Amino acid sequence: MKKKNFLTIFAGYVRISPKLLWGLVFFAVILLLAVLAPVLSPYDPYYLSDDLLVAPSPAATCWAPPTWARTC
Repeated sequence: MKKKNFLTIFAGYVRISPKLLWGLVFFAVILLLAVLAPVLSPYDPYYLSDDLLVAPSPAATCWAPPTWARTC
C-alpha cells in the first residue's frame, strides 16, 4: 500500500472545503502585505516634523460653511 504524502492529503482537504482555500488565500494576502509593508510605505510612522509646533495660519482657523456660502 502506497503511503500518501502531506500535499496529497492537503489537496484533498482543499477540494472538499472551498472555505479553507479562501481562508488560505486571505492569509497569504495578509502575510504578503505584512512582509512588503516597508516597501509599500517607506516613511517612518513615528517621525514628527517641526511644523507640528507652529501655530495655524489665520486662514486655517476660519470656520468654513458649504462652498456656496463662504464668508471668509
